[in-house]
Formats: sequence, structure tokens, C-alpha cells
Amino acid sequence: MTCFARVRTIPRESVETTFKVCCARVRRRLPEFIYEPEMVALMEASSTPNDDTIYYSGTGFEKTGAQLWTTYNDFAVALKTYHGLTLNENNLYTIYDVMYLFHGGTSGNAKWNLCNVADSNAAFRLTFSGGWTFNGGGALPNGTNGYANAWWDTLANCGQKRISFGGYTRTAGASGTMMHATWDLDATTARVYHFAHYPLFNVGSISSPARPFNTRFHAMYMNASEFRYIANNASVYSAASANLSLINKPLYLGARNNNGASVNLYTDKQLAFYYMTGKVELSQADVLNLNTVVDQLMLDLGRNV
Repeated sequence: MTCFARVRTIPRESVETTFKVCCARVRRRLPEFIYEPEMVALMEASSTPNDDTIYYSGTGFEKTGAQLWTTYNDFAVALKTYHGLTLNENNLYTIYDVMYLFHGGTSGNAKWNLCNVADSNAAFRLTFSGGWTFNGGGALPNGTNGYANAWWDTLANCGQKRISFGGYTRTAGASGTMMHATWDLDATTARVYHFAHYPLFNVGSISSPARPFNTRFHAMYMNASEFRYIANNASVYSAASANLSLINKPLYLGARNNNGASVNLYTDKQLAFYYMTGKVELSQADVLNLNTVVDQLMLDLGRNV
């Protein structure tokens, strides 16, 4: 004798309802990924959606919008974690005045300061002048008339022994040109500059010797006890700190601001990252950590050299 089991038929609408309820429960249990607010502001200001849109197609810098969001967020998280800052709060500005990532492939996108994404001089967003080329590698001045006003000056933003600046460059640049400088023609102790080729730094009366490292990461800091030059994960020069005469002339990127009267020593060196701060006294460990975090950012973006 053949036996047939009785099969219970479940109405289709019941199955659909059960499925929807289960999905809703799963959604409630999964925490939403939270990006750092500075990074969100930067990506929104540069019109970079968090999706599969391709940027810098066919180049070594090719990334989707979602990949760029993750890369820049990892950078912000690494910095905040090192400095003990609370994540998911807008607080990078408490350590750094300026961080330029040169993202977006246009002057309108590359101008933003990650630490304060606002379109104003007071927020230190860049104002580009002359000839520049923007791509996935960063921002490249033409070496003839290209420079950018950072609107950041030592009088308003530094102490006499509280300053740090530097960045990551991808090309060597012509000899005798400036990465970043303001120059008081009348007071040598008020001069602040960063030579582009065989880099050296000058802060007031202190001038580091030129180094044969003309690409990648270079930075300086001066605190109450010392001036130090960091190049590519190593300390390459140090001296006792000395008072810097503070002036209200903004620093330019890509050239030298001559006391607000003229501009010269234009460089053709590609900038991939640059920072400036006088908010706190940075230490050797702080700048070496920044070097490490920036190196990782460059690697993730395909900008490393």
C-alpha cells in the first residue's frame, strides 16, 4: 500500500511577510558604517559619491568612488587614533590647521582643506593662480606662473617655537624652486620656506642643509626644545629651536610670497599631500607617524613613488 504524507501549503503572502520581517530584523542588527565627518565633507564638496563611479579611468590611479571614500576614511581614522582623538567627531582641526589631499582632478576639487572644508580664506582653502595640472597623482604647477595661496600665516596660526609643515611630492622639480614659502624681505628671522629640489627648510634663523631626497615625504617641526627635519621616515637634521618672527603674510604653495609684493621661484614639482599647523607642538614621534600614515595613503591611492 502506498502512503502519501500530508503536505501543508503555506500561503504566498505569509512567506513574503515572514521574509520581510526577517530582513528587517537583520537590518536592525547590522551597524551602519560611519565615516569620519571631515572626510564626508571633503567628498561631498568635491562631488565624489560613495558608489561604483570610476575616477581616473585607464591610469594607475583608477579607483571607484567607494574605494576613495574608504581610502580617505582610513587615513583620517589612523591620524585620529594615533593622537587619541574621538572617532566620528569633527576634531582633526585640534591638531592640524591644514591638510591638502589634492583630490578630485580639478582646481575646484583640489582646493579643499580636510581639517576645515569650507570655501573661505579663513578655512585655508587654496586659491590657485597661473598654470596647474590636476589628476589622480595630485596637483602639478607649471613652474612658470603657477602657485596657490593657502591663506595661512605664521602670525595668526603659530607660536615663535610652535610650527610644523611639509608634504609628499611625486616629482623632483627644478633646482632652486620653492615648494612652500613666505619671505620677509626686511627680516631674515621671519622667513619660512621649503625648497623643492634637494629640499631644505628655513624657519627664521634656522636653515637645514639641503638633502639628496627630492621626492616623497619631507617635513619639519619646531617646538620649545628643537627644530627637526624629517625625510622619508628618518630624522636627517636637528638644531636647538630659535624664536621665529611671526608675520601676517600668507604662505604660498608652489612658489615664494615675497612679502606680499611679488611672487617668484615657481616650482614644477607635483604635490600629492601637504600640511601646515601651529595648533600644537609636534614631536619627532608625531611627524614620523604622520610620515607613515601619509605613505600608506599614497600607496592606497597609487601615488607612491
